[in-house]
Amino acid sequence: MILWAFAGESNKDLAVQLKFARKPVGIWRRRWQESFDCLVSIECREPRAKLRRAIEDVLSDAPRSGVFGKFTAEQITLIMAIACEPPDVLLPSGLTPNWAMKASNGKSFLRSRPVRWADT
Repeated sequence: MILWAFAGESNKDLAVQLKFARKPVGIWRRRWQESFDCLVSIECREPRAKLRRAIEDVLSDAPRSGVFGKFTAEQITLIMAIACEPPDVLLPSGLTPNWAMKASNGKSFLRSRPVRWADT
């Protein structure tokens, strides 16, 4: 997108080619234009690694406004712990992972006991 924009393609044409709405194309073009002089300066004066980091920063998603996440850090940790456990620990005996969702009518199997951490 950025290379085509730099070559002079219009936001409308880019949106059609990339199957995007025009607004995101304009946002990315503007972000790149606003950073271009700084990136050229870094390219001329700094090591290549610093230029790479600066480009990654420009291409990264900007912070978004709106509602904060609905899960606490503790809940996310629990979800990750469950996701990392082998299926036989999570599923009732006799069920295999392929049949788990069908057997549960779409409800996940969460155990009532605390999270089991790996033995050290």
